[in-house]
Amino acid sequence: MHRLVYLSQLTRRLSAQEARSMIDLSRRNNARDAVTGVLLLQGRCIFQVLEGTEEAVMRRFHKIREDTRHTHLRIVQSDTVGGRIFDGWSMGVLMPQHMPTIERNCLFSLFELFPATGQPRGDEAQVLRLLRTLFSGFELEMAA
Repeated sequence: MHRLVYLSQLTRRLSAQEARSMIDLSRRNNARDAVTGVLLLQGRCIFQVLEGTEEAVMRRFHKIREDTRHTHLRIVQSDTVGGRIFDGWSMGVLMPQHMPTIERNCLFSLFELFPATGQPRGDEAQVLRLLRTLFSGFELEMAA
């Protein structure tokens, strides 16, 4: 099982209809390829987790990289893991305003550690702590 976590920025804000269409297409493609995950959208900022076979996850990420709506893609984590966190979610969608404060603050800290331009700030241990806290509301614990 492979997990890829990335951040990106949209080149422009999406309308509600555009966002729904993007999410619906992602859900269909992910279900077909046995990829699970979650998308957090805050304005033009995207945080996404993809889980599945390494081949399927990397194929999906390659498509995302080709999507001209995305810019400044930064991989936060790309690792082999013991299991899925988002099992059964072909593409879950969360909005930061609906997240508990601690998890929301972790998400914003990740955006600070991985600025759209320039080098990442912080070390791997710090990133893993933030990811574990961010995902603490889910049943499976992230593999270290």
